[in-house]
Amino acid sequence: MSERLFLLEIEAAPDGYSERELLEMALAAASMDLDLALLFTGPGLGHLVGEAARGWRQLVDHELARLYCRPGSETEISIMPGVTVLDLDAEAGLRSGRRLLRVSG
Repeated sequence: MSERLFLLEIEAAPDGYSERELLEMALAAASMDLDLALLFTGPGLGHLVGEAARGWRQLVDHELARLYCRPGSETEISIMPGVTVLDLDAEAGLRSGRRLLRVSG
């Protein structure tokens, strides 16, 4: 397993302070030139809509990390542009060979 392949899985809903900390963690990893992917699931999808998405957008705009999501069946939201929606098979491929850090709420 490569030491430079990382997946940050965010299951925690945005709540102000922790949202900023999560974004700073992602930006720090990106600044170290790591191969970084972020996967938003469950309540974590809230980071990708509305005002909360503004900070995360810079990761996409500046190609610092790739963003993915796995919406639940109950989720019918407009995810910000630049986020790839995964099915379960694609998610398994994303996880393969990456070091995982999961943040849940």
